[in-house]
Amino acid sequence: MRLGIVTGSLGGGGAERQAAIWTRLCAEQGHDVTAITIWDTNPAVELPDVRIVHMPKARVTDLATIAWRLRKLESELDAIVAFEPFLGFCCALARLRIPWMIVTGKVPAHLQADSRMPMGVYRWAFDRATLASAPNQGMIDSYREFGFRSAKPWMLIPNIAESDAFIESSPQREGILFVGRLVPVKNPMLAVESAAAVPAPLTLLGAGVLQPEIERAIGAGNYDIPARIQPFTGEPWKVYSRHRVLVVTSLYESFGNVIIESLAAGTPVVSVDCDLGPREIIGDASYSHLTESSPDSLATALSRVLDRPYSQAEETECRTIAERYRPEAVTPLILEAVDRLQELANRSPRSARATKQSA
Repeated sequence: MRLGIVTGSLGGGGAERQAAIWTRLCAEQGHDVTAITIWDTNPAVELPDVRIVHMPKARVTDLATIAWRLRKLESELDAIVAFEPFLGFCCALARLRIPWMIVTGKVPAHLQADSRMPMGVYRWAFDRATLASAPNQGMIDSYREFGFRSAKPWMLIPNIAESDAFIESSPQREGILFVGRLVPVKNPMLAVESAAAVPAPLTLLGAGVLQPEIERAIGAGNYDIPARIQPFTGEPWKVYSRHRVLVVTSLYESFGNVIIESLAAGTPVVSVDCDLGPREIIGDASYSHLTESSPDSLATALSRVLDRPYSQAEETECRTIAERYRPEAVTPLILEAVDRLQELANRSPRSARATKQSA
């Protein structure tokens, strides 16, 4: 099948990393894949069998151009997968005649604030998508509560943890790790305050608009702990394995890729109990913990982890949870979605016309 994958980029975190994984998997399965990028053309991983088409967006008026280019490109494709609601809206605006799917990782309650577009626009796009998927049941339920595809089916396709994330445990584990963009929604200053309340060393792996503020606070000696910021890397696996615990302080999380990556390295997680992913991933865990979003509550949970000796039972629980999100576990769900798109593409009037003409 000639499959188009529309994504902001093929690198970075969250949806972009999942888009790259889907792109690679579909190419490996023999599909003719075209990756359509909006913001960044440089893939974070090697994709030798994938054509990359860049449709840059710099301003709102570019939406019309993107929609026009998508409509023009569909003659070369059998189906499209769009990562995130905004790019699904672009597909709906293009009025595609081929089957297309939205893969969402956005919490619906925050859609409007994130993009400054009316919720009704997104409902319109989701209703026109052939298929839609979300990474957990809580997300699907939330979308339905907001009136998205209430009478149409959803597919539950968890995010994949890279195989490389499942590495051997480091013999030395020290301190607290924070992984993510240094932006308000990730609330990194809460990680700094919580580590100081323990107290324990802290590593922040990431970059963002809050980095100068965090650096000033650390440099001014406001927090009497060893704390450092390291730039994010596309392969952070060894960083996870060297730390005793991962802390997640986000205001909300649709899934929580960093949680899975940490568990895959055998590193337990202390997370605020925010929407929606952390509760589904570690809600029943014994060695990872959910807590309230305050420095004292997080410090108490972090101390529980830091004060106990690292054990085989703890490592086993971490890796057992992460196993649910291995490529081998999730790939069949992705391929099922692609197969459904292919089946629908084969039934389409355009396919029927092409078959008749070739005959």
